Amino acid sequence: QEKAKELLLKAANLGFISANSSLAGYYFFGANGFEMNIEEAYIRASVAFALHNTNEEAARILGSFHFEKHQILAEPSSYLACYYTNIWTKDDRDGMASFFYSNSLLRLAEHLHGANTGNGF
Repeated sequence: QEKAKELLLKAANLGFISANSSLAGYYFFGANGFEMNIEEAYIRASVAFALHNTNEEAARILGSFHFEKHQILAEPSSYLACYYTNIWTKDDRDGMASFFYSNSLLRLAEHLHGANTGNGF
């Protein structure tokens, strides 16, 4: 497992999108032998998204940072939550991305229009 981690880190540092995207998820959840590290998850997701701006895994992670306030963001952005979760919904198979996208849209509407929004009317 250590050799696999070493090779994945090497690939990510060489700029491979899928390696950065995978690392973002592993650091975000503390999975596959990687300790949870929110800052590293954000950096890896940002790199993956910068290299390929339709990377769904990176968009999911970046959207979640803006959907829920995380300590690494000075202020979450409702607009960025919508932007990233919209990309995540591209191949939504279980409805989870669509759920977060619709909630992000509601939060953005509340941010823009106050509490005067309800069911689109």
